[in-house]
Amino acid sequence: MPKPATNRPRNRSTNSEGEPGARGGNAADGGFPRCPPPGSPDDREPGTAIVDLPASRHHEGVSPPAPPPHPGRPETAAPGDSAAPCRPTTGLAAEIGKRCPFECAEEEAYLNLIRTADVLARQFDGLFKARGLSQPLYNCLRILVGAETVAARCPDERGAGARGDGAPFHGLAIREIGDRLVAHAPDVTRLADRLEKLGLAERRRCSADRRSVRVFPTEKGRAVLAELADPVVALHRKQLGHLGADTLGQMSELLEAARRESEDRGAGPPGDGEPRTK
Repeated sequence: MPKPATNRPRNRSTNSEGEPGARGGNAADGGFPRCPPPGSPDDREPGTAIVDLPASRHHEGVSPPAPPPHPGRPETAAPGDSAAPCRPTTGLAAEIGKRCPFECAEEEAYLNLIRTADVLARQFDGLFKARGLSQPLYNCLRILVGAETVAARCPDERGAGARGDGAPFHGLAIREIGDRLVAHAPDVTRLADRLEKLGLAERRRCSADRRSVRVFPTEKGRAVLAELADPVVALHRKQLGHLGADTLGQMSELLEAARRESEDRGAGPPGDGEPRTK
């Protein structure tokens, strides 16, 4: 038998088709309002435009296009590189992995000097280290023995004759050694202390002025320097002999010209072009 019709009111949480309404919830939702699905018109902020994608792309997870690169900034430039467009590098730039050109030709030349000096100096470090020396110590010892040799052969500025005529070598003061060093050393006194501890030099007080201390080479120091003479010359020729005498002469002239310009203008900041008073 058909069931009698009941006069039961319709649930306001469902529409005419039995689906939950926009403002109500069904029994499974506990009667709470349901949030609109993401992307629906009710989920937009006020003033947001609607962009319709083709139906086939609505569910493909299409990402928005990437923003254009910053104007004037190369995409492949590394930190510290020039803002100029990158191009294949050669020479020093390729050796150090620099992908963009140097700021100026002067910078490239300076860095070439530094890198070349480092490569050549490391080979001499190994030569001197085998005899307990460093390059500054070797230079100090060479200066002392060289000054003694010159004093033995030539009269000095005060008119004293050669050592063969009875004129002694007066040694060198710390300041004189520092003035003759090829590379600046911040503490020449410490270098003299080290030579003395190695038995390669000794310090004596000047007989004419007891406040003045002079440095002299020892027999051991002369022997060590003589032992190094041939290996040092051989290494020089191995490093640069392939360039030839003419090229080496031109290189020396160029380096002297660059050094002389810097010395004449002093070590002031950029823009300080006043010649140094001599």
